[in-house]
Amino acid sequence: RRRPDYLIVRTQQRRCAQVNSTQASLRMPDTLRHAQAMDWLSGIHLSSGQTMVLDASALRSFDSSALACMLELRRRAQARGLELRIEGTPERVRRLVQAYGLSDLI
Repeated sequence: RRRPDYLIVRTQQRRCAQVNSTQASLRMPDTLRHAQAMDWLSGIHLSSGQTMVLDASALRSFDSSALACMLELRRRAQARGLELRIEGTPERVRRLVQAYGLSDLI
């Protein structure tokens, strides 16, 4: 049986990513707080040879758990030798990133 060229990653809340053989495009939800962080991360599995593009543009309601999720995805990507690009980062997230001294994250 032939495997599909893509995989849809789902969490309990909604479809959050489409992954193909060369690039994983992942959309952050509009709300990402401590209560949602583990569920959101648990549905994400990276394969070797992919570039991860994390779209943060929908993020509206968040706490430091959103940054923890970004850091965890960066750690997972680096462990597999993958590139992680974060796009569409809202200004409030950028300010929080600066306050925590994580400017190299975005």
